[in-house]
Amino acid sequence: QSTHHSADGDDVLDMPTRIPWRERVDFLLIRAICERRKEVVHHVRALQGKVSGHVKYIVTLGTVMSGLGKGIFAASLAKLMKDKGFVVSPIKLEGYINIDAGTLNPLRHGECFVCDDGIETDMDLGTYERFLNQDLNRTNFATSGQIYSTILARERAGEYQGRDVQLIPHVTGEVKRRLRTVSMKTKADVVCVEVGGTVGDFENAFYIEAIRELRQEEGPENVAVVALTYILDPSTLGEQKSKAAQLGVRRLMGFGLQPDFVVCRAERLVEDKIKRKISQFSNVPFSRVLSMHNQKSIYLVPNTLREARFDSEIVALLGLAGRVNSTKDATALMRWRELTASILSGLEPSAPKVRIGIAGKYIDVRDAYASIIKAIEHASTAVGTGFEIVWINTRDTLDDLARAEAEAADEGPGHEAVDPASLLVDGKLPTTFSPETMEELDAILATLDGLIIPGGFGLAGIEGKIACIQRARERKIPLLGICLGFQLMVVEYARNVCGIRNAAHEENATDASAARVICILPSQRKVRMLGASMRLGGYDVQLDPASRAAALFGEPRGERAVEHVRMRFRHRYEVNPQYVEALRAGGLVFSGWNAEENVMQVLELPEAAHPYYLATQAHPCFTSRPLAPQPLFVGLLRAGAARMHARS
Repeated sequence: QSTHHSADGDDVLDMPTRIPWRERVDFLLIRAICERRKEVVHHVRALQGKVSGHVKYIVTLGTVMSGLGKGIFAASLAKLMKDKGFVVSPIKLEGYINIDAGTLNPLRHGECFVCDDGIETDMDLGTYERFLNQDLNRTNFATSGQIYSTILARERAGEYQGRDVQLIPHVTGEVKRRLRTVSMKTKADVVCVEVGGTVGDFENAFYIEAIRELRQEEGPENVAVVALTYILDPSTLGEQKSKAAQLGVRRLMGFGLQPDFVVCRAERLVEDKIKRKISQFSNVPFSRVLSMHNQKSIYLVPNTLREARFDSEIVALLGLAGRVNSTKDATALMRWRELTASILSGLEPSAPKVRIGIAGKYIDVRDAYASIIKAIEHASTAVGTGFEIVWINTRDTLDDLARAEAEAADEGPGHEAVDPASLLVDGKLPTTFSPETMEELDAILATLDGLIIPGGFGLAGIEGKIACIQRARERKIPLLGICLGFQLMVVEYARNVCGIRNAAHEENATDASAARVICILPSQRKVRMLGASMRLGGYDVQLDPASRAAALFGEPRGERAVEHVRMRFRHRYEVNPQYVEALRAGGLVFSGWNAEENVMQVLELPEAAHPYYLATQAHPCFTSRPLAPQPLFVGLLRAGAARMHARS
């Protein structure tokens, strides 16, 4: 009979006409059988072209408590596998029902990381990108919300043919399909799976069951399970305790999943007697119980795994020894050791340290600025200096003081910075401040070698950030603005240089007569939903070849300047086109823009006017890598080092 194509591309038999009713019944039965295959077609598609045993899976699960560094461990292990010549693809499985991380509060969940394809993800994907030095996308991130949404959409479309949809096999089957899809789409040799939270979290039960099923289907020689646990070390006892770790691993075994390795997080090196206890109670050989104690930098973790021969144990278990590229592995090891040596050099107490301030509203949770912190660390190795981050709370008191100052004064700050010695505590400068007076803010800024104004949302902290921007501009403190920081640098410049005293950001403008120098993007005016609705992901930026930004981006490529770069964005607002010429006339240089949308993307001041005054609407920190530091951060650290030496 004739056929047509359904919306999902499957062939559907057309109903014959003018045939006896008995044959019509037979036909309906045949078509029902054909349609029945849709229950498995999504799973089958993920298996097409799959070679049995070629793809290996390494699964990392947490016990005892979350926040132990599963992402850092999994990313470090993934890096070691890539070093050996394998194609590696990670995937993070999250238990929350949100579709993505875009609507999560950074004070509760940390940073929202954006991939080049625009997916808003957990911050661990940033860790994977940095360790692997490769871009990831939406196939590398899944949440319970995504899993359920996919299944419910199929159910509404009738694809389950009236069957009751259940956790097993439908939900677990969708999890397995996604894991296999990652391997097929990326042609991966090794898929590194990380399950967020702990095995005790109720919402993770179906992930654990799916992994148990995957191991049974693929074979234990193709799926390695790593249990990451925590060793208690109460100061009142003076010894390490393993009972919580034992119970956590036993909880995992209760799901029918026997770990192949146990990784022990601890404040200090885990003693052998503790490792033997865990080995005994978890049925894991002693050689596969690893101490992953605190390190001075997360980039030292791969070295720790190598020294413990953990990578060799994984390779042996998965039968990959014959596929290792030893030459590539040796080269990668040498480069990484050079990096970590540079990091350790900068951490020495005697090493000069550039003090970089971060003026933000989420400083109570450092993970809210995870990518910025790492970008600073990467840049410090390129510049060859240590660094120290100084946190400045722009909410609450400072915000109120700055708002009052902006309303009362037409000439900005009417006082000079007070003696920074007044800030000393036990002879040292603190690294976290919540200024109570504008004089205290002046003193804090006087101790800095550079300042970053990061992104954020909402009214809180806005005027506090603008006050920091004004002082950094006037006192020639190297300054880098990111996303909202870019927008507020435009507002400050409009107010205090261009004479547009009522300049405001549209999101926070309370006065109808305010000059909205920052306005909403045309594409955002009709948007009503919050999730995944901003201008997201990678966009090409055209640069003025004579600009400082173009020169900075040209350095890693060995070029004098570049005219096009790709950066990642996450925003709803832009520089109001009506004010661009007025700002340029006031001396502000827009050195980067999107040619298709005519959106301003990078601004700066000439070096003759300011040692380093640069901002971007993008999030440059998202593309910074340990072995490829982001150029704008390198420029900031370099200018900061010059200021540090001048101050000393």
